[in-house]
Amino acid sequence: MRFWMLACLFLTLPAAAAEVPEPLRNWLQALDSAPTAAQLQRAGGLQTAQSLERVARDRKEVSFVRHRAIGLLSLLEDATSEGRLHTLLRIPDDSLRATAALAWLAGPARRHPAEVEPTVAALLADRAPGVRSATARGLGYWPDHARARVLAVQQRAREPNADVRAALDAAIRKLDASAHQ
Repeated sequence: MRFWMLACLFLTLPAAAAEVPEPLRNWLQALDSAPTAAQLQRAGGLQTAQSLERVARDRKEVSFVRHRAIGLLSLLEDATSEGRLHTLLRIPDDSLRATAALAWLAGPARRHPAEVEPTVAALLADRAPGVRSATARGLGYWPDHARARVLAVQQRAREPNADVRAALDAAIRKLDASAHQ
């Protein structure tokens, strides 16, 4: 009997998650604080971006940790990290893709506004309403508010989902308010 109980317990344990340095794992699991890019780099070492992408893609990881890895990846400002975040815009999981869209707009897109429009247009046309909503919420991060507004208005005109339309309306209002400041 004891053997079967132990066997059942072993089978219910989650599979091992992605291997990352313990200091980086601590930041991934933190609920009440966010690291700076420098703290993140120290915690993860030379493979910080690679570790964060691996965690984001690891289906054995807890959902919160996968989403957090995407958000933390947006803090890193080197081309390799930004490229890894950009590849997560095509991850199959709709929820993770929505997080990646918002993180990309708040990070790399904000830092490199000239290279943003084709990706924003693709995200606004994504099959998942959650990705389109997240993109609408993130439009304010893009420094070219005038162009962001044009894309939001165009998407609003063809958007079939009421929740996404509401997110686009809110984005348009915020972009209009920032134009008058």
